[in-house]
Amino acid sequence: MPATPVEVFQRYTDAWNRHDAPGIVATFAEGGTYTDPTTAGPLAGEAIADYAQSLWDAFPDLSFEMVSLNHNDQGLVSAEWLMKGTNMGPMMGLPPTGRSIALAGADFARIEGGKILSLQGYFDGGAVPRSLGPPRSALSDSAQAFGQAMAAPHFPVHLVSPTSLRAVQRR
Repeated sequence: MPATPVEVFQRYTDAWNRHDAPGIVATFAEGGTYTDPTTAGPLAGEAIADYAQSLWDAFPDLSFEMVSLNHNDQGLVSAEWLMKGTNMGPMMGLPPTGRSIALAGADFARIEGGKILSLQGYFDGGAVPRSLGPPRSALSDSAQAFGQAMAAPHFPVHLVSPTSLRAVQRR
């Protein structure tokens, strides 16, 4: 008896969290596809493994936390998840930033015969670059100096006690 759609999806998610590219690919049917906002189109077979590896290279501690999981009796599974990781490797041609991300998203999978026929991921494709910001090395010396200058206090700071503050307010 083939695994239930929920069991198949759980195996898929577990393989992502183990950083097991062959395990991810094994959950897909022959010709099964994966698509998300950052892929140029549907991925299949080794292209799915390569995609996963590229994410692990950029985020060595990448993990997915399931927020909710629903299914119906026609093999459709929907899952809401939170992806977390720290950018320690190059991504999209940019050097690592060392910054952490938390990205919310959802997957919709069509599962039949114990295998994923198609999986469509949905998330804000611009959220990761916005969260990471430009790497420090990408900023010019003048931009770094400007940022440091803006972070420095430009006026004296005086600590005021509540008693003296009430005295000033009564005037």
